[in-house]
Amino acid sequence: MRTPLLLSTLFVILISCDQKCKTLPEAENLRKDIDVQNFDSEILKLQDSSDVIQWLDKEKLFADKFLQQYGYADQQVLYRQMLGIKDDPYLDSLRFQTNKLFESQSAWVNDLEMLFAYTKYYFPNFFIPKVGTVITGFNTDLFYDDSLLVISLDYFATQNTTYKPDIPQYMMDRYYPQSIAAITGLLISSEYNEINELDQSLLAEMIYYGKAYYFLQKVLPCVADTTLLGYSTEELAQIERIKSTAWSYILEKEHLFNSEHRIVNKYVGERPYIAEIGPECPGRIGRWFGLQMVKNYAKKHPEMSLSQIMAMPDAKQMFQESKYKP
Repeated sequence: MRTPLLLSTLFVILISCDQKCKTLPEAENLRKDIDVQNFDSEILKLQDSSDVIQWLDKEKLFADKFLQQYGYADQQVLYRQMLGIKDDPYLDSLRFQTNKLFESQSAWVNDLEMLFAYTKYYFPNFFIPKVGTVITGFNTDLFYDDSLLVISLDYFATQNTTYKPDIPQYMMDRYYPQSIAAITGLLISSEYNEINELDQSLLAEMIYYGKAYYFLQKVLPCVADTTLLGYSTEELAQIERIKSTAWSYILEKEHLFNSEHRIVNKYVGERPYIAEIGPECPGRIGRWFGLQMVKNYAKKHPEMSLSQIMAMPDAKQMFQESKYKP
């Protein structure tokens, strides 16, 4: 079963400054300032149910998509939850610590502007969503659909907060302000990443993630691979050292075309390292292999646009034509 690019798996994020920034003038011309709406501060001002009803009517997109207001059998439950936010001492402390960090952080907005501009350049029909922020108490990290992006800032301030989300430390370390655009980009990529639903093999998963990360490199050209791929500089160096061993292991075990979820997830799922290969092998190495395959394929087919590459559903064809070998 394909592991979706959902928020809970999102994997992204240490920063490096050794990557050159190659921008495209045509894409840069599409940049627009983003008006980031602070939904959290607006909700805190609501005093009673009448205020809530008026606000939900005004912010119908947020109410319908993020709050899913019509999923409540009793709307009063939603109203009470929204009014109770300002009286929650846990959220109050989390909000204070989160806002303190983000007061000095603005680069993430610039990265979002780049993401939207370059996606629009490569995919002209892309619709730039409304952008807003909330404090959820780690209920979610980021919500995206084709018209709305809601960022739970507390998830991206964990290095500055007393409270932490209930996820492993190695995943938590990837969450900080500069990772917001990369996570958003992964979610956007899934709209264009065509797949063969009948192919559930490890190779298909590799190519799926490979195309997603290739998409990121194109639409966020000024963001380092450490951020886009979710590996530290040391982990990327480890992969370079062990890639031949890891690839040989996959081939010897005949796992490349295996469709068993347990086998597939071993190489593309969330793990701090792949024990079967060795503690020096970072987790998710299958995704990294997929990126190398897609990059090789793109080099051999310079006539193909990003949209054409993302639209290719045949993982086996892409792998064979890439002629990838570590």
